[in-house]
Amino acid sequence: MQVLTDAFDVGYLTNQHCRWFGAPAIADRILDPFKAKQLSNYESRHGRTEKLSDPAECGAWWYRFFRRDPPYVTREEVNPRKMQAFLHSLHALETSMDRPLVFKNLYASLRIDPIAQQIPNALFVVVERDLTDNAQSILQGRKDAMGSYEPWWSVPPPNVSELQSLTPVQQAVEQVRSVHSLIVEDIERLGLKEQTFRVNYEAFCQDVHGTLESINQFALKNNVTLWPRFEVPAQFEASSSRKIPDAMYEELLSYVQNTTDPLTNQATGVTSGH
Repeated sequence: MQVLTDAFDVGYLTNQHCRWFGAPAIADRILDPFKAKQLSNYESRHGRTEKLSDPAECGAWWYRFFRRDPPYVTREEVNPRKMQAFLHSLHALETSMDRPLVFKNLYASLRIDPIAQQIPNALFVVVERDLTDNAQSILQGRKDAMGSYEPWWSVPPPNVSELQSLTPVQQAVEQVRSVHSLIVEDIERLGLKEQTFRVNYEAFCQDVHGTLESINQFALKNNVTLWPRFEVPAQFEASSSRKIPDAMYEELLSYVQNTTDPLTNQATGVTSGH
């Protein structure tokens, strides 16, 4: 998201907008955060960035329209009046920013159905990452945010109650698999394949410019023009170091290698996403 909003002249919710989450379009007109847009330092802490012009997940804005619990929601389960307010806020942002809009919010992975219904021409970018590294990041996030590897942290898929009986390592792996399965199933069920672009995190880090060009072509194919903004790095170092205690890491490797991906019915340690 940081690279997308640096590379392309797109509109998005900044940390400045999120301070005015009840009326971000008004904040945009008054404060004009993009006027002072700076290159990102490409750092974040559990999705949180620092600069006022940096992209924000802005959960407070999303919760104006979508329920908190359970987070997975279909079009039949949303509040019609809140969906009208959602569209009104989007149209206001679009008018004020006068650019294609890009949003990144992890919980939006569980709202694909109503989003696609309300915005039929919406495009979706799905990021996939090495499953072991992805699970490690979740476990590290638990430790950083909760002080322990035990408590649940981040997106709870619909089967979260079943996952609670597993070890923390197994929970993290199945959390990634479950969320990714929902994404894939919703995209297929709703006929959104042509509106979906899949990004492999490791490939992106190795060839940033090539990935951006592919995204640009994907956008053009869907009648969206992305104008350049800043020059961005050509590569990043993909984080793949050991982040958890040795015993947990060995359990993680064993579990990933000896369990089945529900999408392929095969043992896998290659990629999964959220």
